[in-house]
Amino acid sequence: MAGRLKCAASVPAEGAGRRLARERLRKRLMVRFLHTADWQLGKQFENLGAPPDKLAFLRQGRMDVVRRIGQLAIDRSWDAILVAGDVFERNEVGAPN
Repeated sequence: MAGRLKCAASVPAEGAGRRLARERLRKRLMVRFLHTADWQLGKQFENLGAPPDKLAFLRQGRMDVVRRIGQLAIDRSWDAILVAGDVFERNEVGAPN
């Protein structure tokens, strides 16, 4: 065993028990994260030319999705949420319209 990493976890000597113990150890050491991208919170959707109530519905929908992502992270015991790209539509963050 010289040169091998030893773990405090009890691992059986051979067979299916050893494989199961290794799988349990691997799961404890694994980091679980959700990768998302380009939330663009605050996007106004003016270019769609839709009525203001429809635009507000789209803006609220984005916020609802972010809340759902957060709840999924809690429910599924994810360690982190990664957001690649733009979180906000603009560099200035203000109160929602």
